[in-house]
Amino acid sequence: MGNQIKFSDKKEKPLSSENGALEMENIQLKNTNRKLISKLDRQKKLIKNLEEELDSVKKTRELNNPEKLKREYQSLLKKNENLETLLDQSRKEIEKLKKEISKYSKDPQTKSKSPWNKLKNIRNKE
Repeated sequence: MGNQIKFSDKKEKPLSSENGALEMENIQLKNTNRKLISKLDRQKKLIKNLEEELDSVKKTRELNNPEKLKREYQSLLKKNENLETLLDQSRKEIEKLKKEISKYSKDPQTKSKSPWNKLKNIRNKE
């Protein structure tokens, strides 16, 4: 009548007390091994965090070193003075070049072509 499920008998080896003890010890060792690996990972993370904090403390000490800060300030002052003198020289050079440009651009023809000059001429004639 219909489908019937047949169960076969399992032939299991009877566990001796010695095999059972070895299996239990093996399971305990695996569990202990997992715990030790997780502890080791946590310790590695802690060491990494501590090293980062130590580096940051070293950097802040270096930044707060007054002698180093004073030297850097002095060097920045010197740089600033050099840049100011360079700026002054550049301004003088620009003025000099403007004068030369104006000297060479003074043509009698360019004066009469300028609309402002035409207006001045008209006013002066009246």
